[in-house]
Amino acid sequence: MVSEKDRGLKPYSKTDYPMLTEPKFIRFKFRKVGDLQFISHRDLLSVMTKIFVRAKATLWYSKGFNPHAKLIFALPLSVGVQSECEYLDVRVERAIPPSELMEHINAEVTEELRFIDAYYPETALEDIYWAEYDFEIGTEGADENMASEIEGLLTAEQVIILKKAKDKHEKIYFKEVDIAPYVRDVSVKFDGGLIKINAKLSASINQTHPHINPENIVTMLKDKLGILSGDVMREQYDIIRTKIYFEDGKTDFR
Repeated sequence: MVSEKDRGLKPYSKTDYPMLTEPKFIRFKFRKVGDLQFISHRDLLSVMTKIFVRAKATLWYSKGFNPHAKLIFALPLSVGVQSECEYLDVRVERAIPPSELMEHINAEVTEELRFIDAYYPETALEDIYWAEYDFEIGTEGADENMASEIEGLLTAEQVIILKKAKDKHEKIYFKEVDIAPYVRDVSVKFDGGLIKINAKLSASINQTHPHINPENIVTMLKDKLGILSGDVMREQYDIIRTKIYFEDGKTDFR
């Protein structure tokens, strides 16, 4: 195994830092792109726990027969969605500087799972209200007219999607939901043979307000326009989350 010194890192052990009087959260911002878009949230949680252990993070563990670390993800992604702005709160028990811990974590990960920022948070994950996404759609018949039609659909007075729900018997059904109040700042263009959409969607960690899955937008466009219904090797789409905002929709979450 390559040593910390050989990787240009300052060697340290858990005991180099004093115990905190109360465990604290460190907030990390990281990216999850490329092939990692295809791993599930459960798998990501397992991977993250192992990464923190390898980085000698001084994690706080619960008590009892099955102690576990406290890792809280802000807005777990659907499989197949990438992100440049994931947030993770991790509870630690020693006063290690967040930036130093991030250096050691980045030594354990690839560029597809790179940590971008680390700090002691002054805000709550519940303060997240909007998430911005870029969509790139390659489909038969894509042109400026289709881009204009899509923009019209997403900025209409009503934007109806089918959302999965359960009845009192736990039976799954689909209901129509108007998400127009929860979609904002939409722009659509045809560029390089692709339909490119940028939009902010309502995002919630605890359902205090609606959380709109970006896949719902793609499904609606499929149903309304019949796009992405041909050769799966030629007709594809990508979704990437680029920013997260507070309630005003303008101030970057931190």
